[in-house]
Amino acid sequence: EAIPTSVPNTLLQLAAEAGVEEIVQYLLIERRADPAAPIAPLHRRTTTPPSSSSDAPAIPHRTAYDLASARAVRDVFRRLMAEQPDWAEWAQMGPGGARVPSALTGEMEEKRGGKVKERRNLLREKARARETAITAKGGPVQDPTPAPAPAPATIPKPSSQIANRLGGGSGGTNAPSALRQAVDQQAGITPEVRARIEREKRARAAEARMKALQGGKE
Repeated sequence: EAIPTSVPNTLLQLAAEAGVEEIVQYLLIERRADPAAPIAPLHRRTTTPPSSSSDAPAIPHRTAYDLASARAVRDVFRRLMAEQPDWAEWAQMGPGGARVPSALTGEMEEKRGGKVKERRNLLREKARARETAITAKGGPVQDPTPAPAPAPATIPKPSSQIANRLGGGSGGTNAPSALRQAVDQQAGITPEVRARIEREKRARAAEARMKALQGGKE
């Protein structure tokens, strides 16, 4: 791995290296940070004095733009190069220059956005074509019609059955004794209570017959 010969020494350079687009834009526009400020040579951060030998390699001029790893951060520099060309020597690559290779205009951004949209549409069309090909070959096709829901289980209503017993319904006297006992047990009716209910029911039936006979005589 190559040993770095320079390190960031300004807030703009640190923000560009970290990829924080909002901070880079704030520093360049609001604080008018210098995009051409060179990255500090590494020897300034060490106790070893710089070599005065003529054989020492020259440190290349590098700026905050060179540290920007995210395209969104680089676009901030390029956008300002197009909007504010007098703020810095944007395109100059040597000392005193910001080393921004090209400007980014609004028209260029619209064209770039159109290409991205076109690429997405192309991918969608390819996906649809693959689905159509699979369907044509007899691949599995999901039925869009949902399966009918199962019929809910019928739950007997003890209350209505008990009401039929008490009110003398047509099916009460003919119901099997086992069913009647099960209903009584579920409703908490004891045999004594059941006998009293049956006596009252027979008495009401006899009273109804007497009234019918009296009405016929009249």
